[in-house]
Amino acid sequence: MESVTIFCVLMVLAFVTAAVSATTGMGGIFLLAGMYALIDDIAIVLPIHACVSMISNLTRILTYFRYIHRKAYGFFMAGSVLGLIAGTVILNYLFPIRKVITPYMMLLVGLFILWSTRRKSTTRAHDAPLSSFIVLGSYAAPISLIFGANGAVIAPYLVRGDMSRQVVVATSTACQLSIHILKIIIFYFFFQIKSGASSLVLWENQYTLLLVSGMIVASLSGTLFGKNFTERISEKTFRTIFVSLTYCIAAKFIFIDGAYTIFSKGIL
Repeated sequence: MESVTIFCVLMVLAFVTAAVSATTGMGGIFLLAGMYALIDDIAIVLPIHACVSMISNLTRILTYFRYIHRKAYGFFMAGSVLGLIAGTVILNYLFPIRKVITPYMMLLVGLFILWSTRRKSTTRAHDAPLSSFIVLGSYAAPISLIFGANGAVIAPYLVRGDMSRQVVVATSTACQLSIHILKIIIFYFFFQIKSGASSLVLWENQYTLLLVSGMIVASLSGTLFGKNFTERISEKTFRTIFVSLTYCIAAKFIFIDGAYTIFSKGIL
């Protein structure tokens, strides 16, 4: 595919997924999927995705800052620090065989998201103690580091009776932003160590810098559009959209990233 076409497609994708993220706190996984479809290189996709998502998340943070559930966020970060340390160690061992194991892991992640969302949406969500966000951070962080999934893993825990739509989006965004910042740092040093010299030379490529800049602008526009939409819908409508999107993401992980990839590419 021509570079100009890829550029335009990614601009549109950045806008749409940012709007979805501003509405539900999720959307980055669809941006990641689109980038993988166009750029088949984890060393390029994940860092660029992290940069664009970080800027998009930062915009939402500035917009919804007062709604962040600080206790939930604090517990999440306590768990994510340990999770990222463990994830870096695991990544070191799994990186050479990542293409083989990723479909199986995505299948498991999808099943977990499906189960978590179903359980949360059919039980008294507010019964779960906020300290459970420590556990959430401990496994959401390494999953994000190794496979790129982030918001969809966090989302089921935010289906709570004591969180409004603004609190859900703000808290989810704060957690994701922190993970993205740490992930960029880890990926930089990880690839530098792996290659003996920084393999992130893509940042010296003018086309790549233009791509990142364009995606960031499109993402900012999408964020503002999504925020305006969120303020106009009711709490019930938000919950319906939120849960439905979570189910869609779980289905993508299970059937496309998992089962389809395993059988179509013969990864058995």
